[in-house]
Amino acid sequence: MALAEARACRRCASELPLGPRPILQIGAGARLLIASQAPGRIAHRSGIPFADRSGELLRLWLGLEPAIFYDPARVAILPQGLCYPGRGPGGDRPPRPDDGLRQGRPPGQGAGGPGGAIELAEQPRALTPESQSGVL
Repeated sequence: MALAEARACRRCASELPLGPRPILQIGAGARLLIASQAPGRIAHRSGIPFADRSGELLRLWLGLEPAIFYDPARVAILPQGLCYPGRGPGGDRPPRPDDGLRQGRPPGQGAGGPGGAIELAEQPRALTPESQSGVL
């Protein structure tokens, strides 16, 4: 699925309490992929992934300033579900099984095949303590 197609997805519109608003961040040169569950209510309102306290903590744990974290050329953010799924009895609902990234694919088969991978770089790069300096 192309980035523009993912951002334009409206497949679940009738099932989403706040309507569709796909939220993801991907750049071809990103060297860090943050895989998440689904955007929250605050991210849905702002259109910015992790635009809440969880994002503040995540950036703190990663040691990344917002300018780096929100640079798609450095950091890709790809949720399992592109849109806020709404509230459930114990918190936010899980991503919808028919979310846009899995559209037209059998259960368990994500956007990139059975493993659900989306290619972000030409070759995978191993991150070890020795190789992390200057990664981002």
